[in-house]
Amino acid sequence: MFDLPHIERFDDEVDVSSGAIQSFEHGFITTWVGRRKTPFGHRLVRAGRTVGWICEGSSSTKLLGGADARTALEEAEKNQHRLIASTCSMHGLAELATLLPEAFEFQADMQGLSASGALSDRLFARNISAVLQALSHYEHVRGALAADQ
Repeated sequence: MFDLPHIERFDDEVDVSSGAIQSFEHGFITTWVGRRKTPFGHRLVRAGRTVGWICEGSSSTKLLGGADARTALEEAEKNQHRLIASTCSMHGLAELATLLPEAFEFQADMQGLSASGALSDRLFARNISAVLQALSHYEHVRGALAADQ
């Protein structure tokens, strides 16, 4: 699992039980399981409430998001684990939400989070090529491209 940028570490105790309100506004809580050198998963916090979950799946190359990640994190935390919280601004959380939309169980929790910048600035090269490849399968898109040369 990847590590999120540590904007400002929050050193107080955090409670990740269902419905718990955190004592910081925006940020994330990282779960470290056992003696791993990489995190197992992250919880995204907005207005003190956990609104997003993302963690490793059955292998380190697969990610779980939303309700599936929440369940996997709760299961992993039955064993030895540690939690590290980091805080960020609402803009910082918006940037994370833009990069990890699958972390949110309910899309309503993403509303109002808007990172500035054009969509093309946030797309990686592999994503742009995947979009273009998918669009090229439509006959009307190919016709428009041919008309525009």
